Amino acid sequence: MTDLLHSLLDLGDATSRNLDFAHKSNYLVSFGEETITETNLLELLRRHPDIISVETFSKAKESKNGADWEWTFIGKKYQYSMRVQAKRIQRNGALRINHKVGNKKIQQIDLLLDDARAYNLDAFYCIYCSERDRVIWATPMKGGSLRRVSEYGCLMVDARKVKDKSPKKLSDIEQDCFPWHFLTFDDDLRISYDEETYNGSSRGLIVKLSPPSGFGTGIFFSDTEQRQRPEDLPTIDYLNGFGERKLFRSGLIDANPDEVFRVRTAEETDDYRTRRISKRLIFDVREFEGREI
Repeated sequence: MTDLLHSLLDLGDATSRNLDFAHKSNYLVSFGEETITETNLLELLRRHPDIISVETFSKAKESKNGADWEWTFIGKKYQYSMRVQAKRIQRNGALRINHKVGNKKIQQIDLLLDDARAYNLDAFYCIYCSERDRVIWATPMKGGSLRRVSEYGCLMVDARKVKDKSPKKLSDIEQDCFPWHFLTFDDDLRISYDEETYNGSSRGLIVKLSPPSGFGTGIFFSDTEQRQRPEDLPTIDYLNGFGERKLFRSGLIDANPDEVFRVRTAEETDDYRTRRISKRLIFDVREFEGREI
């Protein structure tokens, strides 16, 4: 679990810093949604080939379902699937949700929600943003030298809340967002960062998971992370059967490990070929002895 957590933290940080540089740069370097998505996908696959599998489909099909990709997390007990549309905060701070696609000029968000309902999936936006775009999820400081260095550049938000609020900028919806690494740790744990010195500078890159009561010298615990995390969000721990309460959420069903085999062997069905998605990611997060997630 901590390996995948590290990767999502690293990639969220890189997304935030690179987007900030692209927006401030005089070189007019393009750092669009597709570039960010492909870069993060490539890095996840490179780091976790034993955990992540991918199916790639035609980019042209995206306009027909409003989604960039589909994620499925498969645990030992449950699996959780979602359709995800990536959106980048623009240089001027705008969040462009109002986007019509296809010959019929249908709103992209309506396609996303309709398609998710049709296949019993959850629906999210993944918002790519820089540090200056964020307030709630901006990097906090504590004690002068001790800080959380990882910036949260990949924020997830329920597409239904986006539909209700029609945000024009991140501040209109940020209170409903959460960093994407929240999918990897449980309610009973808090994330903390020990300081690490690198080239004379302090960097908080050592991630530890510990009980909420485990405060210690030199460790910063963020209460914001506990407050903002959706209570009904399935985590890897929950998908593997750790959790006393039953969650009810679109896309959450009993686990089907055959999905992992089908994707890894490129075995397709006629039914699945009719589903229009540019990429599908399978996260095999089944935990067992001797395996690091």
